[in-house]
Amino acid sequence: MADITRLFTALRLTPTIVDSGGGYHAYIHMDEDFDTDTWIELSVMKRDITKHLGIKADRAVDNDISRILRPVGVHNRKYGEPIEVRMLKQGKTYSVEKVRETLANYIKEHNVQPAPTSRRSSASAANPFAAALGDYPDSYAEPIAEKCAAVREFRDTKGNIPEPHWHRVIGVLSHCVDGEEKIHEWSSGYDGYSQAETQEKIALWSTKPTRCDEMDRHVGCMADCPFVGKCNSPIYQPTRRLCGYLLRPYFQLLAL
Repeated sequence: MADITRLFTALRLTPTIVDSGGGYHAYIHMDEDFDTDTWIELSVMKRDITKHLGIKADRAVDNDISRILRPVGVHNRKYGEPIEVRMLKQGKTYSVEKVRETLANYIKEHNVQPAPTSRRSSASAANPFAAALGDYPDSYAEPIAEKCAAVREFRDTKGNIPEPHWHRVIGVLSHCVDGEEKIHEWSSGYDGYSQAETQEKIALWSTKPTRCDEMDRHVGCMADCPFVGKCNSPIYQPTRRLCGYLLRPYFQLLAL
């Protein structure tokens, strides 16, 4: 809530604020309909500003145009006892041009730099069926780190690992929805960290995710790995679930 207050104080806009039962959602109300291109334009500017301010936000979904947040009046059932979604504050309504001008002026006046974006999420934006047609569903960095010791060491040491280890983990995380964000965040504790150099390494990784045997050649991680022989990359978890993946109910598509 403190971050929401800080963001909209900086922008001098009054949002509607909703308690989702597990966090807070802030909405800017518009007085007119607008197309997808406009939504993406405004959303990218908003992401750049929140990143610039260090706002705590879910980077995996904050540029997801198809995302539907919990409506007021329904119940959040993720945490045991159902929690009602409540509106805490009714915001003001603005024109699209007013919001665009506000965001653009803030970016210019404060020299806001573009925030890292996920190449996978941009591909999904171009193709709304990418999650179903791609070679694997969306994956996220934190669940992979919990399963893979090599990725976890990268996260826990804030990038203070040998360069080959660092580079091979980039080869895993660059395929995650929130990968670029996490690569920069988890590399930032290294004394020689460079945003530009790190971004270049991400951009140059154009192959499939790093394989376990390739990671082991540089890290020696397979000797104690419980998944040896059960998967071929840290981005996969053996069994019926995928490491870091939010599996989609494909059977529902078939039922439709």
